[in-house]
Amino acid sequence: MTRQFVMEKGFQIIVFFLMDFWENYLKGLMVEKNLIAHEKLYPLEREQALPEDKIKDDLQDNYHLVFMTIPGDPAGPGDYFEEIIEARMKIPPLKQHDGLIVSEDMLFQLTIDYCHYFNEKFVQNDRNFSLDFAIDWLEDMRRHPDKHKTEWKIWEQTIEYVFSPGDKHLIF
Repeated sequence: MTRQFVMEKGFQIIVFFLMDFWENYLKGLMVEKNLIAHEKLYPLEREQALPEDKIKDDLQDNYHLVFMTIPGDPAGPGDYFEEIIEARMKIPPLKQHDGLIVSEDMLFQLTIDYCHYFNEKFVQNDRNFSLDFAIDWLEDMRRHPDKHKTEWKIWEQTIEYVFSPGDKHLIF
């Protein structure tokens, strides 16, 4: 991955990738591996569910929060990304905007760092939750790209979308 992007576009790539990756790949994989249920439990179902099913339901909620709700928030996840970029690249928030050029490799690393960031937040707040499955999967994508053609196709489609005409309504 040798392409380079202005951080504002890179931010959009990361956010839209996270959302698309969850919705069109990771969620289905986690269902297939029996880590989460295919459908959310309704409140009455949850009351009667086995502890294992409640854990799966909570895990699905938390993954949805990290991959869909936070990135899709109208206020945007920019503040989180400023912290993540500063931790990884040692660039203060005020210098992250207005033309910072970032390699595609770094963008993908920041995607993984985003997951680590929320993993740590959940641990700090004593939530019985882990993004380890997603983190391990993303790291494996980087190490073994030939094994992850479907996932990399989502990445490529995201880049095409970000650079396609039209306003994306997501500002870093």
